[in-house]
Amino acid sequence: MTTVDNFEAGGQDRTKLTISYILYLVGFVFPLAALAGLVLAYMQNPSGHRQFIIRTFWMGLLMTFVGGILTFFLIGWFVLLFWAIWNLVRIFSGWGILGDAKDISNPKTWGLMAK
Repeated sequence: MTTVDNFEAGGQDRTKLTISYILYLVGFVFPLAALAGLVLAYMQNPSGHRQFIIRTFWMGLLMTFVGGILTFFLIGWFVLLFWAIWNLVRIFSGWGILGDAKDISNPKTWGLMAK
């Protein structure tokens, strides 16, 4: 059974991935929730969504680290604003594709939208 079949059949994989996306959203208010979403994503079967969620976390962590350092030079605030928008768009686009019972075709992208 392929990963696309798992999404078409629904089941626990889709539910756990949905919870991971929700935890990422809650992570804007409670950062440890995003970490819980990361752990949950690592526990999933290999899929494009799993890889997309994990990469979103690590790339976002890098952006917040760089943005935090650059806030001393004021440009960091723009980096952090970009991170927030980038993160929200990736979460909602990935969640939307999951809701359509499809897998992400290019989970390694740095882009805004999941495809």
